[in-house]
Amino acid sequence: FVPIERLLRLWGFSNEFRHQMVFPLVALFFGTGNQTPQVASAVIARVFLDPDLRLFDYCPHRLLNSVPDMFAFPVLQHVFTTIAARSPYQLHCGRRLMRVERGPQGVTATDAQGVKAA
Repeated sequence: FVPIERLLRLWGFSNEFRHQMVFPLVALFFGTGNQTPQVASAVIARVFLDPDLRLFDYCPHRLLNSVPDMFAFPVLQHVFTTIAARSPYQLHCGRRLMRVERGPQGVTATDAQGVKAA
């Protein structure tokens, strides 16, 4: 077990590269917080290099070269469009919600312009 912090120091990577590129990226992927420097370097290598596990394609010039393909979830726009089409309720996007009222007749929402929708 070799922590990523130790491996990066061993190979001469700068503090700036470690703290501004690698650690934030690892913390984002794994949710490791302030323990990020202790994450196993082998795990991080697999995230970039293993064809079955990699999240991003490694780029020697930019570190990350592209947006990853979404393999765990379908495109969210399709998910929400399907939900909206099948829902018996009205969906209003791009409107700031100011008030929600529950009453015997159901729920009424009021937007910033005072327009109500039930």
